[in-house]
Amino acid sequence: MNISSGMKVRFHPIIGGKHDGNLYEVRCIGKLYGRDYAWLEGKADPVDMRALSKPQPGQDNYGLSFS
Repeated sequence: MNISSGMKVRFHPIIGGKHDGNLYEVRCIGKLYGRDYAWLEGKADPVDMRALSKPQPGQDNYGLSFS
């Protein structure tokens, strides 16, 4: 997956499950315990990159903007 700082992403509390319905901006990306993690605006703790997905305009926007 090609996610970088500044992108808007979806967070999936259960990897492979449904996202939480919110959009988050990626603050930065790094390694933690040998895995790729992202730090998101609005979340205190880093999240595993496997728990993120890119928004799918027209499929899952639920009225949220993609700006």
